[in-house]
Parts: sequence; structure tokens; C-alpha cells
Amino acid sequence: MGVIHHNRYTVHHLFIMRCGIKTNRLIMKEKNFSPQLRFILRVMHWVILKRYDPTIFDSDTWYYTYEWTVRQENRFKTFLLWYMVVSRKARIVICGYRYYHSVNLLKRSVTFFTSLYGWRTKGVIEHK
Repeated sequence: MGVIHHNRYTVHHLFIMRCGIKTNRLIMKEKNFSPQLRFILRVMHWVILKRYDPTIFDSDTWYYTYEWTVRQENRFKTFLLWYMVVSRKARIVICGYRYYHSVNLLKRSVTFFTSLYGWRTKGVIEHK
């Protein structure tokens, strides 16, 4: 029996406000991705050993295209946390933060980003 995973649209609004991540889903609706977001998406593909294909983002359910393991997801989270710490532009794209904030706040932003925009996790049951 797998772990129950909450639906990606049922996150409490207070958590969203405290996390600070852009929640209007414009990150993926803009078809002209910023270089930082393109880099993040390339790494997301690289972690699961797939070739980056920007055309999959035309679909509304693009995140069901591939799956990753919990280990691959954690590897991506580690990368994204590092990238947000060292890159001001990445923080602006993902969170809207211009200045460095605490690592705990960035960790929450990374977790929130992967829960909204990450691939499906293998062996995890989605709660509908």
C-alpha cells in the first residue's frame, strides 16, 4: 500500500502566503520561460534521465508525463535549494524574493514548487 499524497490543488492558503511562492500558476502558463526556469526544468528532466522537451508543457497535465522516485525527487529538491540560495534571479522567478531569506523558508518554497510542478512520484497514491 502506497503513501497517500494530497492532491496538488488542496494546499491551505495560509501556507501559500507564508511560503511566498508565486501561486497564480503563471510560472507555467507563460510560454516564454525565463532562462532560470528553463534551467530548472532541464535539471528536472535530467534527474529522471529524460531529454528536455519544452513542448510537453503545452498540455495542462504535463506533470503526469513522467514519474520519479522519492530519491530522485529529493535529489532535485537539493539542487533547487542550492540554486535558489546562490541565484537571486532564481529566487525571484520561484518565490518573488529579491533578497536572501532563511534556508527554512526556501526549503518550504522548494517543497511547494515540487508538489505543484514536480513529476508524479512512483508508488504514491494521489488523494482525490
